[in-house]
Amino acid sequence: MSEKIYDTAIIGAGPAGLTVAIYCVRKTLSTILFEPKIPGGSLTLTNRIENFPGFEKISGMELGEKMLLQAQKLGVDFVPAKISEIKREESNCFVLSASNGNSYRSKSILLSTGASYRHLRAKGEKELFNRGVSFCATCDAPFFKGKKVAVIGGGDSAFTSARLIKDYASEVTIIHRRDEFRAQDRMLVEEVKKSGVKFLLNKEVIEIAGEKKVEKLILKDTKTGEQTSLPIDGVFINIGFEPENSLAKKSGAKISEAGYIEVDEGMRTNIAGIFAAGDVTGGVKQATVAVGQGAVASNSIYGYVKKG
Repeated sequence: MSEKIYDTAIIGAGPAGLTVAIYCVRKTLSTILFEPKIPGGSLTLTNRIENFPGFEKISGMELGEKMLLQAQKLGVDFVPAKISEIKREESNCFVLSASNGNSYRSKSILLSTGASYRHLRAKGEKELFNRGVSFCATCDAPFFKGKKVAVIGGGDSAFTSARLIKDYASEVTIIHRRDEFRAQDRMLVEEVKKSGVKFLLNKEVIEIAGEKKVEKLILKDTKTGEQTSLPIDGVFINIGFEPENSLAKKSGAKISEAGYIEVDEGMRTNIAGIFAAGDVTGGVKQATVAVGQGAVASNSIYGYVKKG
């Protein structure tokens, strides 16, 4: 076990975690950051970002790299390892067990473990990702101006995406595998219906087809089994998220019914000394939102550490 006791340990190097790292180390807090994958979190899934202030156009991978480099230059210790367990010592410090076989000690913890998009697991989905397949309308809708687009899903997120995409695409079709939608916002549903968006119900996407880009969807009727094809230029998959909350659960942090870590206005969990920020806390899943939450969390962490 490392003898050093850090002021804060950050688990997850997405926009929220990297922002907390930068803010905390600038507040003179000794800071360690853990990430077993490529730094940047969900940013790394985006080839082109055009809505992050300060950058007209940048890849998610590059933006994540720049954030990490800035943090390291300021003095953040970066460890490319996964944290499997968090325990609290009698001294009130936390002990973090890492996949590299080492243990680390810290006075506070920030959970920024993110949330991943649920996948259809349909043929062609992985191969055509970023070539017509998208999960984020806010990120990618402008790239489909004048195109025919399908939105997969039946919840509020699918309808929210369809409303936005309709401003750009020539034709939008919502495809849902059931005959009733799960969306709770009835006003939103009515607004989308009146906007000219089309609907295909009782249809399951079994293949996203195309050679170099999305060209069509192969659909199966969930009642008759009949297969049909739908010519399309792009498809947005909006069937929910899977928050990475396993560490939070083990630590005793309160989790919502949807699986997100519950926090207060200062990004504090119900466990003293454990904070959370970013997609794992729910809400709007955008890098700029995560950055803002990270700034708020850093202030709370600073206050907690200095209070002792």
